[in-house]
This record gives sequence, structure tokens and C-alpha cells, in this order.
Amino acid sequence: MGDDNAVVGVVSARQPGAAPLTVFAAPATGDEFNTIGERLVPKGCFKVEDVLFDFGSSFIRPEIGRHLSQLADLRNEHKIRDPRTGEAVFPPLSIFGHADPVGEDADNKRLSGRRATAFYAMLVRDVDLWEQLFSNPVGQDNWGTRSIQAMLSRVQAPIGVTRGADEETRTAIKVFQSANGLPADGVAGPQTRSALFRAYMDALCGPDLQLDKEKHFLARGVDAGGKGDRQGCSEFNPLRMFSGSEAAAFERQADKTERNDENAPNRRVMALLFAPGRRVNPARWPCPRVDEGVAACKKRFFKDAATRRSFQAERRDFDATKDTFACRFYQLISDDSPCERVTPVITATYRIVVVDEFDTPLPGVSVTLAAASSGQTSPTNSVGVAEFIAASGGALVTVRNDKALADALAALVDKPPRDEQPLPRPGFAAITPSKTSTSIPVAAGSTHVIMIIARTDVVFELPQGWEDLEPSAPGPWQLSKSGSRAVLRLVSQGVGRSVTLRCPASDELPFSGTFPASPLWSPDRKRLLQPGETLASLAEKYLGDASEVDKLVALNPRLGATTSGVAATQAVPVTLPPDAIPGWLSIPKAVESEVGAIPEAVFATIDVDALHDALFRGDRDAVWDFLSALPRDPRSTSKLSAEHLLEIFTQSMLADLRAATET
Repeated sequence: MGDDNAVVGVVSARQPGAAPLTVFAAPATGDEFNTIGERLVPKGCFKVEDVLFDFGSSFIRPEIGRHLSQLADLRNEHKIRDPRTGEAVFPPLSIFGHADPVGEDADNKRLSGRRATAFYAMLVRDVDLWEQLFSNPVGQDNWGTRSIQAMLSRVQAPIGVTRGADEETRTAIKVFQSANGLPADGVAGPQTRSALFRAYMDALCGPDLQLDKEKHFLARGVDAGGKGDRQGCSEFNPLRMFSGSEAAAFERQADKTERNDENAPNRRVMALLFAPGRRVNPARWPCPRVDEGVAACKKRFFKDAATRRSFQAERRDFDATKDTFACRFYQLISDDSPCERVTPVITATYRIVVVDEFDTPLPGVSVTLAAASSGQTSPTNSVGVAEFIAASGGALVTVRNDKALADALAALVDKPPRDEQPLPRPGFAAITPSKTSTSIPVAAGSTHVIMIIARTDVVFELPQGWEDLEPSAPGPWQLSKSGSRAVLRLVSQGVGRSVTLRCPASDELPFSGTFPASPLWSPDRKRLLQPGETLASLAEKYLGDASEVDKLVALNPRLGATTSGVAATQAVPVTLPPDAIPGWLSIPKAVESEVGAIPEAVFATIDVDALHDALFRGDRDAVWDFLSALPRDPRSTSKLSAEHLLEIFTQSMLADLRAATET
């Protein structure tokens, strides 16, 4: 089999769409009608390579678990919403097993069908199908004790994976039985196997990948034998065919290891994903059931199938020659598939370290690495490290913002925000929690550190009448008060949470406030052009598109030259269209609130992630939007402005972190 670690294990990819269907149709009359059927074209593909099965077996190895999130992601990427019910409609799957061109057609059809069945049963949690495979070995495909040991090692403490049942295995079985309310006799009988199969399936697939036979497969589970939903294609569609001389040389060798390694690309299970809503009638599906013979397969062969299946003068790979598949139907639906190709993959190790802003490792955080057409997901270990073996040449990394990460970040509320800039260094990236889905480029063979910045302190003076201020609900925030000074400690989790500061019910809340002038706007609500800004950049910011610059030129004819990108002089006033002027500028500089019976008063509602990200970007306009909404105490001598707010936020160094990342 070779070195398993040198193989990616799966390929997950979108498929290119078919060309638009063009037809000429005559008008129908009377009881006639025209029917036009769209070609069945997959939208995506997910290939499980041979390395994720034991050799000659349909038992799925535990290593597949780190890859199955890609299938879940691929399904989510192509799902749509039913306009009538609003329910999610996922792309239906059909699963094809393939064998290598060694041995008899019928034997290879059984093995390829059993592998397709094993994968299908795992996705739908059909333990009865796995019991059939376990209890009815065929040839070398005998799950046996080795599979029990492998499954136990995945769902509880690892044990040795051997060919025989030893005392360690019996003890592990007893542990599993006791944990699952079963008689602890140390024997993996049918009842124990059923529970173990289900636990193993759940451990591999996780909660995000459990499919329904009637909703999520192409033939909707109508046929009891799985026709249309799963099939074995025997050795009829190999990706690689040896040359005649290679085949003869391999045949003479007593040790078939080299031949088997070279044939590995042919041994695979392919899941094709079709357009949401598509379905087929299994009675008209061309592929036979997994337990049927090869006769129906051969009815779909190319006329030159005998030539295609023969060893010729030169080695042939399907992605280069397109003439190694014997089945016309399978080639029709998979011809352009990025999964159906043989490309030597040079692999390398990628080491990703995830830390918080205090350089403390974050364990249990899901990291996804995408390299070439493959991707894999792995949690960080106890020291915050996730390692991957994938195609060299560079990859993209994302961090999954799940409960594990949110909980780890929430615990930071008791710590003061970081007040020093980390040293710029190769392989370093600083991101905020709301940007974890942003792809970060990483190089092979080196360590990359991803620092997640989450803490912010808001320091402000309590205006008169707001001394009883408190957060309205618990969350990753704390409010402390000392005299008229308040500190709101915030943790951004990137999940869109807001904190509302309220006062309890009161008979009266006297308040008068002043709103200081923004340094970016003149008193008559004109934007003051800053160094390096142009009318084009203002058009992009306030009108949404730099191409709208002509509107600003018309309103500011004397500034037309700045549209060329030449930096303008500081503080030049620019007139904007009324609908482009921020709403907060309309708030009077002096506001007198009415005094009366108020059941509950809201001091401020703060979008934690938006504020945190604005500080990280150094976006003064966005920060000022927040600042202008806060009540002010007219007795205060503090001068609050956008610049001052950036100073009193302990996290004012976030912009520096961004600069360090860009460096």
C-alpha cells in the first residue's frame, strides 16, 4: 500500500457546469407534448481514495474522519432554500465504487459495490448494512477482529490493531459495553457491533454530516437495493491503464506491492453531487444494483470498450487521454470532474498554531487547510497546534468559529487587553473573531501562527442620571464603575452579539448632552479631505463605488483634478450628496431630553464585533458612529473625539496589529 501519510486521502471539488442546452422544438398540437430533459450534470464531487480503506476491504479506516467535513461543506455550498417552505434543499448524492483492473470483473464488482455500500451506510447511519458486510465476508473483504479494534480505538482509548482478539481487545470491548448499557462479556456480538458501528459512524461524520435516504440521494431511497443511490462499477472505469510491457513485468513479479501501489488511483469511491431538487427513477437508472452481475454494466460500454480495457503500447491516464473508461454513462457524467484524474501529488507538512492575543495556545479549535483540490479539517491539540499533510506549493487556512473558540475567547474577559504590538515575523497573521472565515495563505514546511485578537475596553464617563447603568443580559462582557468613570470590558466572538447598557426603571432620568464635532467633518456637514484621499476613494466609501466619482466632481468642480489619484491637500471640504452624509451628523450639538416617567432607559447598544473590527481596521468614521450615539455629561471636561476614543480604548494598537500582519 505504500506510505499512507504521503497520500491526501480525499479530493473534494466543485464541477464545471455543462454548456447551456440549445434545442429546436416544433409546436405541440392536440394531445401531443414536448419533453426536454436536461443532461444529468454533477455540481460537485467527493472522492475517497484507496488509502482510506484497508487493502482489498470495504472497511473504512478512521483517518477518513478528518476529511468528511469537506463533504459537509460541499453540500452546504450547493444547497438552496425551498421558496415555498424556506427549508434547505441539499444536492442529492449518488455513490460509485471503483476497483483496479486486476482479477475478475464479477469479483471486482462485488468489492467496489461493498465499498460504495459501506460509505453510503456510514452517511445515513445504517448499521444493518454494515452488519451485512461484517457478517458476510467475500474473498479478502473480511472485516473481522481488526475492524472491531480500529473502531474501538476511534471511539475510546486506542488499543493495538491486530488480526486476533487478545485480552486488550476483550477489555476494550467490556469498557465499551459498560459505557453503552450492554452486558459486559467482552464479546463483540451483534448487539455490541450495532452500537459500535453507530458510535464509529458518528465519530467519523460528526453532527454536521448525517444524510437521509429519502431526501439526500439521487433515487431517494425508493429501491430497496439502493439502485441509483449506490453502485459498484467493478474495474470498468480505471483512471490509469498500464502499458503492455508494464503489465507483463508486473505479472512476472512474485511480490505485487509495486503493481498494487501503481494501481491505487483506480481503487476509489466517488460521491457525485447533483443539482438540488434533481431525482431519478431507479427503474430507468442504467447501473445495476450492487449485488447484481456485470451484464447491465456492459450494455453501457463504448463500442471500443475492448480496446479501452486493454494494455496498449503506452501507459494511459484518464485525465490525459480520456480513453480508459469503458462505461459511456459514467464518462458522460464525470468527464470534466476534477476528482477523476491522476496527478502525482508531492506532499508536505503544514503546521498551524492558533493562539489568543496573549500568545496562549487555543486547544480544540477547528482549522481547515485547503491545498490544490483537496481540503482537510483538524482540531488544534493541547498546545494549539494542527498539523496537516497535503499537496505542497502552498495552501489556504481558515479557522472555524465554533463553540470551542467562542468559549475560549469568552474566558479572556477577565484579562486586560494586550497593550503592546507583537513583533512582525514571517508566518504570522492577526485576525479578529469575525474574520476567522477569511482564508490565510500559508507555505508548506513551515510553522504559521494565527493570533486571534478579541479583547477591547471601552472607557467613558458616566453622565448624570446614569449611575445605575448595567448590561441588560449576561455575556462576554463586564462593566465596572468607579465614581464617574466606567470601564466596559468586551470580548468579540465574531457571532454578531450586541451588549445593551440600561438603567433600571426610574421616575426620572434627567439628561442633557453635547455631541462634539468630528475631526473629519466641517460644521456645515462637508467631508474634510485627508492626506492621500481622492474624490474617487470618497466615492467608493460613501457612494459604494469608485466609478460614481463623477457625482462628486459635479458637486465639487474645483476638485476635479483629484480624481486622477493625486493626493489632495489636507482638510479641503468636499460636498457629498445628501443621502451619502452619515445620519449621526444630523444630531444637534446640544440635546435636551424630556424628564418624565421612563420604565427603562437604554444608554447604548453596542455591536461588539463591529466596534472591535472598526478599531482593528483603524476606521475612524465607524468608530465615530459609535461615539456619537453615547450620551455625554455636560459637566465633563474630557474632550471626546474620534482620535481621543482611539486613545482611550486600550486596544488602540489593533491597527498596528493589522500592519504587522500585512508586513
